[in-house]
Amino acid sequence: MLWYGYENNYQRKYLLNWMKEKTRSSHISFNNNIILIELFLSTIQENEVIVNPGVVGCGIVIDNLSKKSIDEFDMFSDELIKIYHNSIVFENHNGSIEKEKIIL
Repeated sequence: MLWYGYENNYQRKYLLNWMKEKTRSSHISFNNNIILIELFLSTIQENEVIVNPGVVGCGIVIDNLSKKSIDEFDMFSDELIKIYHNSIVFENHNGSIEKEKIIL
């Protein structure tokens, strides 16, 4: 498992492309289901940070876990989205969270 954070969509895309490249160019088998679960503020911007301080988005990379464990990560992230629905953070910014699940 690997946790990573980012401050904007540019960094998010850069990290995703980097991870895709590393998994394809390494000894990691393509049969593995490397899963990324990302959570990020709905207000994430392409190249700027409008909420400071803090990490606007983060993700976890998980592999070599049971289906039950992966499902638990997935359900936990869904609960976080519910908790932050209609929330306000950092000087009246929208605190709603979005999720993306990616399989490498």
